[in-house]
Amino acid sequence: MEARYLSPAEIAVEVRKVLKAAFPGTKFSVLSSRFSMGSAVDVRWTDGPPASAVDAVLAPMQGVTFDGMTDSKGYQPATLPSGEVVKHGSWLSTQRDVSDFDARVAAVLDVLVAGFVPGTSRGFLEDKARVAVRRTDYRTPVDLDTVEKVLALADRY
Repeated sequence: MEARYLSPAEIAVEVRKVLKAAFPGTKFSVLSSRFSMGSAVDVRWTDGPPASAVDAVLAPMQGVTFDGMTDSKGYQPATLPSGEVVKHGSWLSTQRDVSDFDARVAAVLDVLVAGFVPGTSRGFLEDKARVAVRRTDYRTPVDLDTVEKVLALADRY
């Protein structure tokens, strides 16, 4: 039996259901759009779970791939939580905002400046601080051990 095709709006409805079940205390904005040569479902939220957790929940539903080697878009079957395998052509993208982003970056930067070799470029450390804030839960304590662990994981990807 051929897999059912879902429009961008239909896949957005499914994404909302999955996110509500997985993260009941977080409010997500889920918007679908169509554009020349494609479509997308954009997911945004403030604070709440780290993007990696949301990406992991949505991974089985990702129906579009990108091959950087050939600079081409590909399609793959997507699996809904019900187990149904469907097709869709929408990019699923996520963006987590942090309500006190600048203050958290400043706090992480202070930790990094104190923990790194003197003379390390401040711009380099600011970039690392932004990565650390985006990749952690907003309740994560800001200490050198935590920041180093987050950055070690970020460097892998």
